[in-house]
Amino acid sequence: MDRIHQGRSAAVAAIAAATLATAMPVSALATPPHRHGGPGGHDPAPGATAAGHLPAGWPRDVPVPPGRIQGSTGGSGRWTVELLVRGSAAHALRSTIAFYRAHGFRGSGAVVHRGSRKITVVVENRDHSANETFIVIGLTALRG
Repeated sequence: MDRIHQGRSAAVAAIAAATLATAMPVSALATPPHRHGGPGGHDPAPGATAAGHLPAGWPRDVPVPPGRIQGSTGGSGRWTVELLVRGSAAHALRSTIAFYRAHGFRGSGAVVHRGSRKITVVVENRDHSANETFIVIGLTALRG
């Protein structure tokens, strides 16, 4: 894995961790002590799924906006999905929030909620591209 890709991966992982920091124990984000030599020599985080799939338990009533799923993780009421979409980060954020508002979520900025579900959206331009953006969607099932 080259340094640029490692830097982007680290930045997105940090964003996802910050999004879920109050909801997910740090141990759930830790790299397991064993390695199987996966892509870049790293194993996925516990609960992680292959690219293109939602994590186990993702609520069926919560849609995912259009985009190419890059990876996902989570469980026990806290999930994260990373998408790659075309367009700038500003456009990706606006369109993702508009997508969730069209599906009944309410809120301001990058945090929306519907019933017992809260979504936090974080975006980052893909390395060296103003036309592709990573979107990290953090979904939390709030307790009533």
